[in-house]
Amino acid sequence: MSDFIEEELEAFPIPHEAIYLDEKINLSVRQIVIKALEKAIKERNLDFKLGPVLNLNNPSRSIILNKFDIQITTSTLIADETIVSLKNSKRLGKGPQLILAAQVEEDSNIVYFKGVLTSNELEEIIDKKDIRKDELNISLDSFNGGIDRLFRLIRLLDTESIPRLN
Repeated sequence: MSDFIEEELEAFPIPHEAIYLDEKINLSVRQIVIKALEKAIKERNLDFKLGPVLNLNNPSRSIILNKFDIQITTSTLIADETIVSLKNSKRLGKGPQLILAAQVEEDSNIVYFKGVLTSNELEEIIDKKDIRKDELNISLDSFNGGIDRLFRLIRLLDTESIPRLN
């Protein structure tokens, strides 16, 4: 059975925009995503501040990138959906401004940033669903633009131009 799964993964195409990290490092999924984000920032010579420095690897916290509050949601490379937590959005003024979808191949330390949703785009999706829990399944096709859209949004816009999700 495991041979079948390995063959299936080998046949699955990895997007050419995927970020490859050193396979020898042993990190959590969140740490893999943060390392890939740092690598993408460095490769593009961007001067973005990434934080919070003391709690960057906490999967329940948003990250701050260039003063934007960004929630990271993760899935596997072969997933069709991702789960977005709504816990932080229930506190007025504390919700994220952007949601970044990262698809991770944990065994190989490969990350593909599928795209971004703004808080307004996520609210449109939420309005169409019956939410009964603190999380929401969303199709990965809803996320647009990859890592480049994230960098464009936070480089070109003022933090006040994207509201927080409430």
